Amino acid sequence: MHCKNCEKALVPSMNYCDECGARVIEERLTLKSLAKDIFVNYLGWDNKFFFTTKSLLLRPAETIQGYLDGTRKKFMNPFGYYGLIITISFLVFSQFENNFVAMNSLSSESNVSESAFELGYEAGGKDFDEADERVKEMQSAYGESMTNAAKGILKYFSIFSFLLLPFYGFMAYLVYGKKHNYGEHLVISAYTQGFLGIISFFVFILVFFVTPRINILSFFLTIIFYLYVYQQLYRQNWKQVVGSFLKFLGVIILGFIAIIIVTVVGLLFVKLLGKVF
Repeated sequence: MHCKNCEKALVPSMNYCDECGARVIEERLTLKSLAKDIFVNYLGWDNKFFFTTKSLLLRPAETIQGYLDGTRKKFMNPFGYYGLIITISFLVFSQFENNFVAMNSLSSESNVSESAFELGYEAGGKDFDEADERVKEMQSAYGESMTNAAKGILKYFSIFSFLLLPFYGFMAYLVYGKKHNYGEHLVISAYTQGFLGIISFFVFILVFFVTPRINILSFFLTIIFYLYVYQQLYRQNWKQVVGSFLKFLGVIILGFIAIIIVTVVGLLFVKLLGKVF
C-alpha cells in the first residue's frame, strides 16, 4: 500500500502517512462521509474557528496569551480569524444595505424633528408653520447626508476594518506599555476585534427587531471587553483599570486632535501651493 499523496510505501495498519502526514483513506466517498467531513472540518465545534471563538468567549486572556506563548496549533491564526469575520459581516451587511440605510435615515429625521420642535417651543411656539418648513428642509438635507454616510460605511466596511487594526494595536501599545511589543498587541487586537465583530453582527441583527439606537451597545461592549482582556493579561486592579481607561480616552482625544491638525495644515499647504503656482 502506498500513500496517495506522496507515494511512500505504508504499513497496512497505518492511519497517517509518516512522510507527509496525510490521512490514509481507503473507503470511497459517500454522501454520509461528505456530510461528516463538512460537519467536522467546517461546522463542528472542534473546528479551529469555533474552537477559537469558544475559547475567546470563555477564557479570552488565557487564549490570547497562550497563542502568544506558542500554543498555536489548535487556534485559528488571529489575522485569518479577524479577516474571516470581517468578510462574513460584510456579505451579510450588504444584504441588508437598503434596510440599514432606511433605518438610519428615519432615525436621523426623527432626531431632526425633535430638535426643530424644541427650537420652536423655546421660541414661544408662535410660528410652528415656519418651524415645520424648517423641519422638512433639515430632514431632507440631513437625511441625504446620513444616507450617503450609511452607504459609504457599508461599501468600505472591510477596508476601514483592516486599516483600523494597526491603529487599535498602536493605541493598546501606547496605553499598556511594553510588556507586549507592537506585533503582540496586533495579535491581541485581531483576536479581540474579531470576537467583537461576532457580537456586533448579532447586535446588527437585533437592530431590525428592536431599534437602531441599540447600535450604541456595540460601542460599550467594545470598551468593556477590551478593558477586561487587558485587565486579565496585565493582572490589573480596579484602580489600574480606571487609569487605563482614562489613558485610553486621552490617546483617542490626542489622536483626533492630531488628525485635525494634520488635515488643516494639509489644506493650508495645498491652498498655498495653489496661490504660488
